[in-house]
Amino acid sequence: MLQTWLHLRACSRRLLTRTDAQDLIEYALLIALISTTVVVTLTGLGVKVPTMYTTTADALPGGGENPSNPPPSPGNPPPGHGGTPPGQGGTPPGQGTPPGQGTPPGQGGTPPGQGKGK
Repeated sequence: MLQTWLHLRACSRRLLTRTDAQDLIEYALLIALISTTVVVTLTGLGVKVPTMYTTTADALPGGGENPSNPPPSPGNPPPGHGGTPPGQGGTPPGQGTPPGQGTPPGQGGTPPGQGKGK
């Protein structure tokens, strides 16, 4: 029993006086502190960034309209309202004007003032 006690005492002294892993522990604490700071900072910014984008978009001309869903151009019906139904218009494949036999540039189209969009 006394020998076990002396052995434990010697081991504990050795652990308390050794500095081999001291650098490793310091680096681990430093990494933990930096990681915690980054997480807290990014969490706070994550809430503010979308608001900043919205504020900036509202300040620009156009009022922050969604570019993936632009409003219809004047004179054109919105998609799905008017026009030829899908698959029921246009020239059937292979029946269009052959290449090089169309109207020469600058000599075709509707004369000014006679189109639908007068």
